[in-house]
Amino acid sequence: MLDLAKVDTGIEHDDSAILPALERLVDSFNRDGQPHEQGAVMLHQRILRQLKNRLRLARDLSAHPEILDEPIDQPIFINGMARTGSTKTQ
Repeated sequence: MLDLAKVDTGIEHDDSAILPALERLVDSFNRDGQPHEQGAVMLHQRILRQLKNRLRLARDLSAHPEILDEPIDQPIFINGMARTGSTKTQ
């Protein structure tokens, strides 16, 4: 899945350090969760999306390491019930 994320994003980044944890996560889903076919597809898509985001973040931090120097003085937390517009509030 990591290779697929690299192909989809076009980002070549060595993220092999995540492989043991990723293998354990996928194994846990398959063994303990025993998802049905649609559930397995959804889990695959979700993990793939997160891997792509991880690659994009690594790329952006490599290009702009000053991002890590930006202070976060007052973080904002937005909480809301599902389907109530909390994403739009963001």
